Amino acid sequence: MGFKVKTFDYGALHFLFREIFVENEYFFLSGKKRPLIIDGGSNIGLATLYFKWLYPQSQIYCFEPDPETFKILLINIKQNHLKDISAYNVALWEKKGRIDFFVDLLNPGWLTMSAFYNRLPKNKIKVKSVCLSQYLKKKKIDFLKLDIEGAENKVIEELLRNNVLGSIDQMQIEYHYDIESDSGGLSLLIQSLLKAGFKFSFGSHLPISMKKDITFQDITIFASKHI
Repeated sequence: MGFKVKTFDYGALHFLFREIFVENEYFFLSGKKRPLIIDGGSNIGLATLYFKWLYPQSQIYCFEPDPETFKILLINIKQNHLKDISAYNVALWEKKGRIDFFVDLLNPGWLTMSAFYNRLPKNKIKVKSVCLSQYLKKKKIDFLKLDIEGAENKVIEELLRNNVLGSIDQMQIEYHYDIESDSGGLSLLIQSLLKAGFKFSFGSHLPISMKKDITFQDITIFASKHI
């Protein structure tokens, strides 16, 4: 496809390529040649490359909290000569400040890096956190991709609270469902989307039957104003 990609780990790259480019996880239709896209949880930038392949003139805001992964993201943006991209080394959260963030120092760029210890019970670092609403005010967002390992409820509720969730046309959220102790988080997320006028559909990579060692199920939520 003409892209040059730097990565930490071939296995993770293979997984991301299959999910994003083969299965078209983030495909969306837009009547615009230059849609505005939010890539929340950019990792090394595979979704950003996909969006630029899909809509070469698109404008993209990338958010990646892990400092080491962010360095690779910048390399992939630069070596592929991508234009109209703003990249931020921050975590999307419910308030501005600094938060704990859990990484695996022996496996940088690991896909389950999170602000929640149970997602990756390894090494703790501090990262800067921001509210996504500050980037959305007075803007029409054509597509929001949100894969932020457990923080999706906090971000969606913050957008709803600040009356900007309705400025998004379409979104794809990877909801990290804690099978053992979700405490109604998925229901709250759906209620927030309904309040903002979205319709949605669901998908999942896991079979219906659950094995004993499965504690999380990643559920894909595609939400749109015009399904």
